[in-house]
Amino acid sequence: MPETRQSIMPTYDHRETGDRYWVTSTVNGHPIAWRQPIEDPFVRHTVHVSWRDLLSSLIRRRGLSVEVTVGGDAGIVEDVLELNANYLGPNCTRREEFHRDLLIAMDLMDIDVPPTAEETNP
Repeated sequence: MPETRQSIMPTYDHRETGDRYWVTSTVNGHPIAWRQPIEDPFVRHTVHVSWRDLLSSLIRRRGLSVEVTVGGDAGIVEDVLELNANYLGPNCTRREEFHRDLLIAMDLMDIDVPPTAEETNP
């Protein structure tokens, strides 16, 4: 029997905040769905290409370009990115820990640390 995985703490409740993610689809650079609200970023999205777009691409011999972009508001995107332990986002404790460890390593190697902006402009 597999071991039960420990769940992470949620950062928002969809029932209270509504859809915080969106999907945008374009065909040959023309938007066909612009920031269509979705519940979560893990989606299966189907793009139906019209016969006019397909025919236009064939006549102009430039191929058919379909692009699907999933995004969201800045706060929720940051939450998703922080699920990766290697992500060092701005103004977060993980970045501060990384910089502290880097400074310790530089001190151990006897490397001079360049002054920060606060130290040069009091």
